[in-house]
Amino acid sequence: RLAAAKQALAAVDPTAAGPAVVPGAALPGIVLDDLAAKRVGDWTASQHVKRYIAEGYLHDGNAGKGSKTLTFQPEFPGPGVYEVRLAYSANDNRATNVPVSLLTFDGEVDRVVDMRKPPPIAGRFVSLGTFRFDGTNQWFVMVSNEGTEGSVIVDAVQLLPVDAALAAEEKQVAG
Repeated sequence: RLAAAKQALAAVDPTAAGPAVVPGAALPGIVLDDLAAKRVGDWTASQHVKRYIAEGYLHDGNAGKGSKTLTFQPEFPGPGVYEVRLAYSANDNRATNVPVSLLTFDGEVDRVVDMRKPPPIAGRFVSLGTFRFDGTNQWFVMVSNEGTEGSVIVDAVQLLPVDAALAAEEKQVAG
């Protein structure tokens, strides 16, 4: 059912979904805004693209390649399976090869995000996958600008318990 809901949602025009600015508290699950990330390097806060979560987003200025990271460290109430999502705004000047590393209960996972493509979930998020976590709070999601060609944009990270992720997607598909 989750796969079918994701497919149906991907077919919806992501630029038409929802209001321009969404408070992080209005979203389900664990939501970490860019301001909650541990910064390495000189990231720039922006609100230029008027579609973001909470107070704005961060970008790397398409500079200092390989010297910038943003690390999100969620706190989980206990063990569970979560879908991990990354929020960004797409544009033709964005990087197509943004490295994202996750430390999960089952080990390290690496993903690559193409930020020129509109995020398929509500026009804001791309799924990085579904992973197990526990309440030890040693887990992280880290976005880097290493090896990227184009701007790296980071708005937020959302971690949805699998049952909540399914319900949210079914609600969006149903309209």
